[in-house]
Formats: sequence, C-alpha cells, structure tokens
Amino acid sequence: MSAALELVAVAVLGLVGLVVIDRALLRRDLPWLIVAGGVVVREVVQPLPRLEVGGIAVYPEDVVTVLVGVVLAAWLLRGAALRTPQLLVCLALALVGISIARGAAQFGLPAAINEARETLYFLGGVLLGSFAPVDAAGRARLARGWLVVAGGLVVLAVIRWGIVVFDIPLRGGWYIPDFGGLRVLYASGSLAIAIAYLIVLPRLVTGRAGWADRLMALAFAGTVVVLQHRSVWAVALLGTAATVVWLRHALDRRVVAVVVVGGVLLSIAALTTLDTGALVARASETDAADSNTWEWRTSGWADLIATASRQSGPVEVLLGLPYGTGWLRSVSAGFDVTVPPHNFYLEIGLRIGVLGLGLVVAPVAWAVRRLARRLGEDGAAPLAAGTLLVITLVCATYGVPYNLQTEQGLLIGLAIAVACATSGTARGIVLVPPASADGAVGDPVEGLRGAEGRVDVG
Repeated sequence: MSAALELVAVAVLGLVGLVVIDRALLRRDLPWLIVAGGVVVREVVQPLPRLEVGGIAVYPEDVVTVLVGVVLAAWLLRGAALRTPQLLVCLALALVGISIARGAAQFGLPAAINEARETLYFLGGVLLGSFAPVDAAGRARLARGWLVVAGGLVVLAVIRWGIVVFDIPLRGGWYIPDFGGLRVLYASGSLAIAIAYLIVLPRLVTGRAGWADRLMALAFAGTVVVLQHRSVWAVALLGTAATVVWLRHALDRRVVAVVVVGGVLLSIAALTTLDTGALVARASETDAADSNTWEWRTSGWADLIATASRQSGPVEVLLGLPYGTGWLRSVSAGFDVTVPPHNFYLEIGLRIGVLGLGLVVAPVAWAVRRLARRLGEDGAAPLAAGTLLVITLVCATYGVPYNLQTEQGLLIGLAIAVACATSGTARGIVLVPPASADGAVGDPVEGLRGAEGRVDVG
C-alpha cells in the first residue's frame, strides 16, 4: 500500500471513528453490535490489512480497541459508574500496561505490544459489554444483532463448502486454502455460531419457538457439526446440557426428543455419510479425526510452565513475565513452536501473574454466582439470565484450548452488566457525577440510560 493510500485509509478510519463515537454517546448498544459484526469481517478478510507505524504493525482490531477505549472514557466522563467487577477488569488492564512497559524495556515496544494484543482485545470487549443496555428491549436488540452475525457466518461457510465440493476456482477472502476440507471457518467463527444456537435453544426446548427459531437452530447446529472443530463441539454440548438442566421444569419433552435425534442424525451425516472420496480424506487430515493437536498443545503448556518456573521469582509469580518474552517451547511432535499457547488462562497467568489471573477470573465468577440466583426469570426471553450464564460457562471453557477474543469478552461483559443491574450492590465509583435538577447525584448507570437503550446526555 502506497503512502498516499495509507493516509487516505487513516483519514477514512478517523472519520468513521468520530461518527461511531458520536453515535455511541447516544446508543450504548451500537459499539457492541459493531464489534460483534467484526467477527464476520475477520473471517472474510484474511490476512487483515495493516499499517506500519514506528515499527509497530497496526491492525484494524487495534483501531477498534482504541475506539472502544475512547467510547468507554466518554461514558465515564458523562457519569457512568464503574462497579466492582468493572474496577477489577480495569486493574487487570493496568497490570497489562505494566507488563507491556516491562517488556518494552527488555525486548522493545513492538514485541511487547504484539504479544499483548489479544489480551487487550478481550479485556476491552469485557468492559464494553459491561456497559451494554440490559433492559428487555436492549437485550432483545443485542440478541438479534448476534443472530444476524451468526447468519452471515453460516452463509459464508455454505459458500466455502460449495467451493470445496464443486472445486470452484474462487479463492481470496471467500475461501482460504489453509483451512483444508470441511473446516472452512476458524474456531472463533464456529463458536459464534454455536452461541447463536444457544441463544435460540431455550425457546426451542420449551416449545415456544416459531418457524424462524426452528430454522435458525437447525442451521446453526448443523453448521457447527459440519465445521468439525472439536473444541466447539465440546462447549456446544456443554451449553446444550446446561440449558436442559436449567430449563428442566419447563421442557417440552417432544421437542427435546426431536433435538436429540436431530443432533445424532447431523453428526452421523457429517462423520459417516460424507466419508467418501478425497474431500473427507482431506478433512480428516486437518479436522476432527486428527488427535495430535491436543497432545502437542498440552506438551507445549507443560514446557512453558517449566520454563517460566525457572525464570520466575516472587515478582514474576505475582505479576508475570513481561510481554515480549516469547512463547518458544518444545511440543510432543518433536519440534519447537513460537505461537501463543492456545490457553487463555495460561497466557494470562504467565504474562500478568497470579494477581492478574485473579483479577480476570473474579468478575466472571461473581457474575456466574449472581446470574445463578436469577434462573427463575423467563427463560425464553432473549439473553435471559440463564442463557447468559450458559454462554459465560461456554466461553470460560473455550478458554482452555484457545485464547479468548473481543467477541467472547462482549458476552462475558454483558453477563456482568446483567448481574450488576440487579445485584443490589453499591453504585460504584463515579468519575464525574451527573447532577440532577435539585443538585443530587442520580443513579450513575441507569440515570444515563433511557428507553430503547439510549443514553441521555443533554
């Protein structure tokens, strides 16, 4: 990309950013929906374009993260409160900043920033989601937005399967040859579809689903099965079981039987009926039939822990080794790798220490506990407390074999927001208290949020 085009791109992004910030001051759900939609963009545009600024590669997700930070700062300066779980996330972000500074001094700023990116994406997503509108209309709007995102991913997967099956000479963003076989979306894209299925599932199993709900559930579940990401299969099954347990008193047993039979038939179709020809031979080499991935991951985790224990003193145990240290490790396959460890908790623990890991896990555990007390609310409502509890458990489990990204942070943040809204806890810290007409300070969160998830700023 020429220098002139880079300047034009920066100018356009800046203008878009200003528009987003302006609208975000009025609509708390707008940034949430835009960031969720970025899941589709990430799947289509690979590799993501980047700019070089002072030796540091700047990706679109970096720009989005900065915009998220600006929007959050604007909300706080207009009277939004920081509740205790949000404060803990902010402290975790502070530890990330300290680790980046330590790493920059030892390994250079580019190396430190590069390693910290995904952690910043996730924590930024948590904070953004924790300020989302949590009234019934707001949650319904966020649920619809997520279903639209998942629908776009399903369409993309179908197009790519067509390219594979019919050997259509269409490459680029519509199909990435590195996937191989039936695995035509990344695991994060497959997880987004699985979460959409879990959003629809409560209406399905309680017999309150319309034809659109049934069609979406079938499309989402079938796509997840055929995509053959085993980790997503596992968390989707966990989420399905948790949903059935949560709604056990309201189940329509005939519908549950159909769901179970349909799931079995989909699995059989994906794993046996298609098992002919070169297509599935290719899929089996890179997808669900490969058992080596888990082995080399776990052996790599053990090597990272052993290496970190040799390098760590009390400070490193508490605060972690600095970003930029690198992920060099030996794996069971007999070679060394330098990619991130594919384990959210291990990565957090190694880079911001046990203190940072505690600051990240504590708000999630708090939200789970609070949501568990609200399981009696209408389970068929969009993103009800029980649905958010299930989704939070699914995302937390997914963090074992993968790193968590912005969209998982959004969902966990939304769970925190719902838990805060009815927890009865203190209002939290208000940086700039909004004065009411008589000079009293109103509710720093709900006082800014009007109907339809709007924020009153006048």
